[in-house]
Amino acid sequence: MSIPTHPLGMTPEDREQLLKWVRARTTPQRVAFRARICLLAAEGLSNTAIAAKLNASRPTVLLWRKRYEEEGAQSLTRDAPHGPSARRVPKETAEAIVEATRHGTTPAGKPWSTRTLAEAFGVSNATISRIWKAAGVRPESDLQPKK
Repeated sequence: MSIPTHPLGMTPEDREQLLKWVRARTTPQRVAFRARICLLAAEGLSNTAIAAKLNASRPTVLLWRKRYEEEGAQSLTRDAPHGPSARRVPKETAEAIVEATRHGTTPAGKPWSTRTLAEAFGVSNATISRIWKAAGVRPESDLQPKK
């Protein structure tokens, strides 16, 4: 059973804009989907009914309804920021990796590889590759004897 909710307040201009987005072939699908949610909410449908009708989750309906109420129609065109990347490595660690690559060897006396460095510093080998690329380090050529 759906809990009755208040209809979403919408100006005639906003309603027209949302209808344009829904009808336009060039509107990104995520924007048209968000517009449909708000249009149905303005008609007075419950959040659960909107979710069922659009094959969405109730939290998604609540999110876009709230975003529209707080920021208006243009808020439907913007994605929320997702925060900093989880792939951040402290600057000191990155510098230590570059230093070890340029001037050190493994305990076995061999040149460092992405996997051996990753194991030694507790990061992934992809992280080592990104650090090498950002620092301009090319171990395979840096370790070749100079002529």
